[in-house]
Amino acid sequence: SIPAWQVPRTVSVSPAFAASTAAVKVVFTVPVRAFATRHAAGDSPTDAAGGTSATMIPAPPLAHRLVFIRHGETDWNAEKRLQGQRDTPLNGRGRDQASAVGRQVRDWRGQGLADLRFVASPLSRTRETMGLARAAMGLDPDVYDTDPRLIELTFGRWEGLTWEELKAVDPWAARAREG
Repeated sequence: SIPAWQVPRTVSVSPAFAASTAAVKVVFTVPVRAFATRHAAGDSPTDAAGGTSATMIPAPPLAHRLVFIRHGETDWNAEKRLQGQRDTPLNGRGRDQASAVGRQVRDWRGQGLADLRFVASPLSRTRETMGLARAAMGLDPDVYDTDPRLIELTFGRWEGLTWEELKAVDPWAARAREG
């Protein structure tokens, strides 16, 4: 679990993210100030009345800013299919989106992009998005890391199905998922 002092208190979203329905989105987490929780009297999480007893204390600002870029559109996105960990490639629109988000990041960040660390999921759609975005930033499209911890969650046997198809083949599971 992440210590409370490492969780950003404020998160802002780029105007393009908020207004866009495009598959590629940029999210800027702005770690201006975080807070830590310190429990009173022997680090007990409850007070004498049985309630929570915690004091919020300012913590130092976080050292890093993270920029998350979602992969560009795939045919499965367009068809509203559950992708999960299936390795589906970008389509033409997805490639255009990846280049566009690269230009957006370049314009937002300006100089110093080469000094940043870039990491992508090992799935081909995320690697292609990264390469196209980096090229649009004026960077070598092949210089970035991959990390399997960034791979999407699996939908198991649901992968490849639309919600309508899932409702037809497994209505009980679809109802359970929808809550």
